Amino acid sequence: MPGRRPAGRKRAGKTAATAAKLADAYQAKVLDLMITSAFATLDYAQRLLSAKTPGDFVALSTSHAFKQWGLIIKQTGELGSIAQRFATSDVKRPTVVE
Repeated sequence: MPGRRPAGRKRAGKTAATAAKLADAYQAKVLDLMITSAFATLDYAQRLLSAKTPGDFVALSTSHAFKQWGLIIKQTGELGSIAQRFATSDVKRPTVVE
């Protein structure tokens, strides 16, 4: 029938749309995580300027390292979740035709 797309072409369009949505979600999450990390680092730098003693420096550095570690664990889980959705979706990897 004219005007009807073959089933494979319809699925390819859905697959491409799914891949694009997941790529956009991953990119948006990476940007969000970068901004969060930048703000945490700026906050640490501001607090570091107010450190008066070596003990203040150690306490601030330890606190910052603890917060950053927690952020890394959280971010890894979030990015892993998006990557897992991509891996389990019906998106096929492109093949090289020679």
